[in-house]
Amino acid sequence: MKVEQREYGYTGVSGDIIPLPLPESFTEPADREPICPFEPTPPDPYYHEVAAHQRLVDDSFYGLIHEHAPAYIPQEVRDMVELDYLAGSAQRHIKNAQAYREWSAQNMPLTPELEAINHEISLGTVQPTNNLYFIKQTNINSGELTRVFHPYGYRMQHVSSARVATRQGIEANDGVVYPPVLATYRKINIQPNMNFSNGCISGFLVTYKRDVGHVTRDDGRRIQVIERQSAAIRIDRLSGMDSDMRSALHSVGGIGKVKGWENALVHGTGFDKFLTDKIQHDTLDSFLIPLSTMSYAAVESEEQYETRQNEQRAYGRPAVKRALSNQDDMVFIGHS
Repeated sequence: MKVEQREYGYTGVSGDIIPLPLPESFTEPADREPICPFEPTPPDPYYHEVAAHQRLVDDSFYGLIHEHAPAYIPQEVRDMVELDYLAGSAQRHIKNAQAYREWSAQNMPLTPELEAINHEISLGTVQPTNNLYFIKQTNINSGELTRVFHPYGYRMQHVSSARVATRQGIEANDGVVYPPVLATYRKINIQPNMNFSNGCISGFLVTYKRDVGHVTRDDGRRIQVIERQSAAIRIDRLSGMDSDMRSALHSVGGIGKVKGWENALVHGTGFDKFLTDKIQHDTLDSFLIPLSTMSYAAVESEEQYETRQNEQRAYGRPAVKRALSNQDDMVFIGHS
C-alpha cells in the first residue's frame, strides 16, 4: 500500500529544510514594518497599539490550518490540529499575560532604555537580544522570545532564522549556548486525542522541550532559554507508521471508559519509547506533522538556584563550552 509522503524534507548535504509551498491566497501578516516571521506573542493581545495586528496574525494562521490542510491529511487529524491551535493560542496568551502583569504590578522604575524595550515587548516586536537583556535587568520571571507557527510544514524555513536570533541573543547577553550533545530533549509530553463520536483514538499531540542555553543575572540566578516544539501524530493506515506499532495502539480497549486507559495506550504499548526514540533522532517519518516551534526564557527559582549552587560546591563546576557550531540547519525537531 502506498504511503502518502510529506512535501518537505532534506535537500543536499546541508540538511536545509524544504517547506511546504504556501497557498497563493496566503500572505504573511504585513501590516507593520519590519516584518518578523518569528515575532513573539505580545503579553496583552488586546493592547490598543497591537490589537489589530494580533487579530490579523490569528486570522491568517487559523485560515492556513482551516482552509489549506494538505489533501492527504485525514479530516480527524485536521480537526485535532485546529483544536490544538485554538487551545494553544489561548493558553499562550494567558501565560504571557500572567507573567507580565505580575511584574507590572510591582511598578519597578525603568531606565529610558528599558522603557523602550518594554514598549517593544508590548507590541510583540522585541528581538531575543533585547528581550533577554530586559529579563536580565529586571525581576520579570519569564518571557516568550520567538514563535514560528508551521502547520503541516508551511513556513518551516523561518525556524532556522528564529534559532539564529535566539542564539545571538544569548551570546549578546554574555550567556552560554549549549552544544548539541547537551541539547537533547529533556521533556516529551504525549497526549492522546480521542474521537468521542466513535470512542477511538484519532492521533496524538506531542510537545517536546530542550535547553538551548542560559544567561546569568547579576544575582547569580540563571535565565534558562528553552525551545518548545509541538507536532501531531497520525496513526491511520496511510500514516507511514510501523504496522506493529499501529496494531498495538489500536488493540487497546476501553478508550475513554476504563481508568488508566491513557497509561495503557501510551506506556503499555511501548509507544512512549517508540516516539521518544524517533524524536531524539530527528525523524522525518510521514506520521509526524510539524505544528510550531517557540523559544522562551524562564528565570530559575531561588530554590533551584540554591540546589544548583550546592551541587556545584559538592561536585565542582561542570565545564560547559560555548557552542560555536552551525546549528541553524537542523530539522524542525532537530538538535544535531
